[in-house]
Amino acid sequence: MIRKLTFLVMLVLSHHLLLAQSSQMIKGRIIDNTGSPLVGATVFLTVEKKAVATDVKGDFSIASNDPNNRLRITFVGYKTQEVGLDAFKNTGTVALQNDGNNLDEMIIVGYGTAAKKDLTGAVSTLSGDLITERKTTRVTQALQGAIPGVQVTRNAGTPGASGTILIRGITTLGVNDPLVIIDGVPGSIDNLNPDNVESISVLKDAASSAIYGSRAAAGVILIATKRAKDGQSELTYSVDFGLQKPITMPKFVDAPTYMALFNELKVNDGATPIYDAATIANYAALSAASPDLYPNTDWQDGYFKKDAFLQRHDLNFTVGTRNVKTKVIAGYINQGGLEPNRSFNRYSFRVNNDLRFNDKLSGNVDFSYYRAQSLSATTSDISLVRQLPAIYDDYYSDGRYAPGKDGANPIANNRTGGRNNVRNNQFSARMQLNYEPLSGLKFSGIFAPQIGFLNSSVFSQIVSYTSLQDPSVVVNRFNNTNSLTQSQAYNQALNAQFLANYNITVADDHSFTALLGYESNDFRDENSSAFRDGYVLPDYQVIDAGAKLNATNSGNASESALRSFFGRINYSYKGKYLLQANARYDGSSRFAPSNRWGFFPSLSAGWVVSEESIFKDKLPFSFLKIRGSWGRNGNQQIGNYSYQSLINLNTILFYNSAGQVVPATGGNQLNYAVKDITWETKQDFDIGLDMAFFGNRLSATADYFNKTTFDILLNLPIPLNTGLLATPQNGGKMLNKGWELQVGWSDKIGSDWKYSFSANVSDYTNKIVDLKGTSTLGSLALLERQPYNVWYGYRNLGYFRDADDVAASAKLTGAEKPGDVKYADLDGDGKITADKDQVPLGNSLPRYLFGGQGNVKYKNFDLGFSFQGIGKQRSRLSGFMIQPFDSNFGNVNTYYLDNYWTPSRPDAKYPRLSYNNKNINYDQSSDFWFFNGAYLRIKDITLGYTFEPTLLKRVGIKNARLFVSATDVFTLSHYPQGWDPEGTQGNNPLVVTYYSGLSVTF
Repeated sequence: MIRKLTFLVMLVLSHHLLLAQSSQMIKGRIIDNTGSPLVGATVFLTVEKKAVATDVKGDFSIASNDPNNRLRITFVGYKTQEVGLDAFKNTGTVALQNDGNNLDEMIIVGYGTAAKKDLTGAVSTLSGDLITERKTTRVTQALQGAIPGVQVTRNAGTPGASGTILIRGITTLGVNDPLVIIDGVPGSIDNLNPDNVESISVLKDAASSAIYGSRAAAGVILIATKRAKDGQSELTYSVDFGLQKPITMPKFVDAPTYMALFNELKVNDGATPIYDAATIANYAALSAASPDLYPNTDWQDGYFKKDAFLQRHDLNFTVGTRNVKTKVIAGYINQGGLEPNRSFNRYSFRVNNDLRFNDKLSGNVDFSYYRAQSLSATTSDISLVRQLPAIYDDYYSDGRYAPGKDGANPIANNRTGGRNNVRNNQFSARMQLNYEPLSGLKFSGIFAPQIGFLNSSVFSQIVSYTSLQDPSVVVNRFNNTNSLTQSQAYNQALNAQFLANYNITVADDHSFTALLGYESNDFRDENSSAFRDGYVLPDYQVIDAGAKLNATNSGNASESALRSFFGRINYSYKGKYLLQANARYDGSSRFAPSNRWGFFPSLSAGWVVSEESIFKDKLPFSFLKIRGSWGRNGNQQIGNYSYQSLINLNTILFYNSAGQVVPATGGNQLNYAVKDITWETKQDFDIGLDMAFFGNRLSATADYFNKTTFDILLNLPIPLNTGLLATPQNGGKMLNKGWELQVGWSDKIGSDWKYSFSANVSDYTNKIVDLKGTSTLGSLALLERQPYNVWYGYRNLGYFRDADDVAASAKLTGAEKPGDVKYADLDGDGKITADKDQVPLGNSLPRYLFGGQGNVKYKNFDLGFSFQGIGKQRSRLSGFMIQPFDSNFGNVNTYYLDNYWTPSRPDAKYPRLSYNNKNINYDQSSDFWFFNGAYLRIKDITLGYTFEPTLLKRVGIKNARLFVSATDVFTLSHYPQGWDPEGTQGNNPLVVTYYSGLSVTF
């Protein structure tokens, strides 16, 4: 018995001894090739599949329970390295080699990830760090100039404003917005806090985007949000404060100059001057003595603020263990506007959880909440602000608002005419469960609901203008009654996915990956609106407080659904020969059952030339890949019920059986239903090169693409005697072709200097091939065999020089005089007529889009910048930039001074002063007002300092960085002052923002 007990004790002790011997704590340091520590590098155990991150000194420690483990070390921008435990024990340090073009980097692609070196399609990426450094309020704005072939256009500097995104140009006459996927689920890029973004991938060709089928005709933007890593435990708080100022503002003439010019205009038009010469000459003194009778108002100065404040706060909490990883990011932004009473507030909250239940079962549970509030006046009168001349008063001397021109005082209307309050709340969740029954095989199920509530409250308030002499006498009003319009919108999206992934390597040389999936998307929208007026208590702004006499209400709802089956197969032989095939089968409720399903395939291939043994070490490339692709995408961006007859229900009057007129509900058909409408289809060819030189420090990517969109939906005419509206029908065709080039360089000088630069340029041309004989004319026209939105109008021949020139030339109205614009009589009939003398005048679309960024680091200092622009664009001046005295009273831009036609200035830029002949000089669409719209803009410059970690550690801080920054700080262009290359005349001016901020990590 004693022997048995002794044996048992020894067995147990030996077991614990073996466990102690197999379980060991691995400690070490990860550095770069200059010896500097790499902070945040991932150290991964290959057998146990757990990881930790290095600290501020590059140190790490991780427990290994299997002697077969190997350490795999990864860090963005460096080559991945793998070492055995025994080899690591000998040194305790691993030096990663810089990889300026990190070919092993895993990037997000459709329904998965892929190594950059294995891509066969046109995919561009952008890191979350670059987005954060750009200090934008929207992710959209951070994309400007950052990715070749991606055009982002801002139209206004309104707080919270977003932008329009185009990927490789215009592909259809309808919606050209790309599909946005956030963590694998369709979402809105505008509902995302830029600080949440880990990386962005842009799928530009059909080979990359065909896996998304009918929604990917305009390209796909894939966004991965930040997630926790194993071993992380930190809290980061970031705060930015900014001051916004207008980039450019137009300048207008003062009151006496305006009156003198107006007199000259009257004389030119054969009328009598209306302003006394003595008054003009003594206006300054008259105005000083009696400002109410002789105003000299600067309407822009009174309307806009000189600057506006901006602040942003982000709180980032991360904790990660082997089984539970949680990332929480909360953000707040408050952005004031240059326009009075305008502001934007946004709250965002996101929680990403990664869960590991066992070696085979894992999951994700993510939640996000977004709340935005936009406050503004009920009207934005920027166009009127710039139209009103200085001779109209804004305020009386006693502080009352003056009526401006006939009650049109935009300053008073903006400040006291009511408020518009828009609140947008968005909730989303994503739940994913993964099961790996075998090595290389994984099943995933995803369910992602999204719910949105949009509420708008517009309260319009009476603005009364009283007499200068008697404040009790009302002379004008803006809004004749107090009124309230309340609107509500509810939207719901349900996404469900079932995915099966399998990867296997055969004989070490043949690698296969396969994906099969099913996805369903269901959408529902509901809208309602109510109106009342007659509010006697303006502070009580609820519907029930208004009068019922003129009350109205309305509402509607719509639903749509999409069902999809898809798959992908990848094959790689020795990492040299790459093949990929994608297919998607989509069914959309927006089409009739007989045309509901569409099939969208793609094929692509790549050849890594630099891996061929005959070229090894013989080419100047450290990496060279040739790739090509073909594929098709669909487009279902039409109304939800386009193939069905729509019935309009309304109250109509009937005679009842007694002969009395009574109201009843009736309906009538609105549209001519076309049952056989189907998908627009885009076919895409792409050829590309991926190159790297000098040990991957220099990288370059070049692409050529050719896209054809056919079966474009057109509003083709139907017989007028039907009395119905036309429904879109398939029939159009459009071509797009172009190229892209991106070049980057990343290197170090010693151990103190690090730098990187990248630049990109792209171009495309567009042509409408078929419109089924229809056309849309105007200053921008849709014509067959012409680019989309081609400029259209008359060709100008300069000015009429003198009376003889007028008499000998073809005329538009017969009232032409010397100094008016002369147009070409193209058909030679002696008359200028629109149907015979207006022709296409050239492409309106931008050419040679370019951009780039750079970063230089010296010890603890860093300097970053980015730029963006357009190399060529045929742009056209319009509005107040070309026409003085609009509506026979409008303002005059200072550009006109000494720059309009007179007999002594025959080569002036602007025609003679005239209102009677404005139809000849300003209102005609022609090439007279064209100019080169090319521009270069410095998007941002940032100087930062990161405090020494050893000093911060004493006070419990891991990391701290201080920075100053400026956005949109410099622009070079041919645009006249007051007209921004990205803005429009009637919108809020774009702003330059000066930031300072601090980020602290505990």
